[in-house]
This record gives sequence, structure tokens and C-alpha cells, in this order.
Amino acid sequence: MTRGTEMTSLSRERTAGVVVGAIIALAIPVSNGFVAILWANGLIQPDPDGSFVRLLEAPGLAGVLAAPIGIAIVAAAGRVHGLLAWFNLIVVGTLVLTIVWFLSVASLGGLAGEPF
Repeated sequence: MTRGTEMTSLSRERTAGVVVGAIIALAIPVSNGFVAILWANGLIQPDPDGSFVRLLEAPGLAGVLAAPIGIAIVAAAGRVHGLLAWFNLIVVGTLVLTIVWFLSVASLGGLAGEPF
């Protein structure tokens, strides 16, 4: 294997790891946002007793646990070294996750009649 092929293979592994980590971290908030968009456009009809909304709220704790795991996978795959690099990754990652989570929960809750 030549050096160029080895570097390309390493780059693909890093990219795949970063993508997998981002998917793990953002899966639940993005899926809730997607459901809110479908619901707002009338493509999904919720149950009158509210079990549909409770079903969507159930993986909330899993999302809280999956977010740091996803950020750690991104850091490991991207080979983040140094305290400042970790700090920046955690600050930016947490900010992005918080914004996406808030938008999805607020839009889904607003449609359910329970904004907060």
C-alpha cells in the first residue's frame, strides 16, 4: 500500500467516525423536528388521548445520554488533542445540540399544545 492510499484510507475512517458521532448526537432532536414538520403539514395525525406525543417524549433521556457519547466519538475520530481543542469541541457541540434540541422540542410541544 502506498503512502497516498494509506492517507486516503485514514481520512475516510476519520470522516466516517465524525459522521457517525454527529448522527448519534443529533438523531433524537432531528427526528423530533422532522416529526414536528410532518405534523405541522398534516401528514401525521396524532391520537386524541396524547399517547403519540408521550411516545415521542420517551427517548428524551436517551437523547441526553447520546449527545455526549456522539461528541466523544466525533472527538476520537477527529483525533482531537489538547485541552483547548476539547473545550472548543464541547462548547460548540453543546451549543449546536442545544439549539437543535430546543427548536425541535418547542415546535413539537407547540403543536401538541404544551410549549413548555
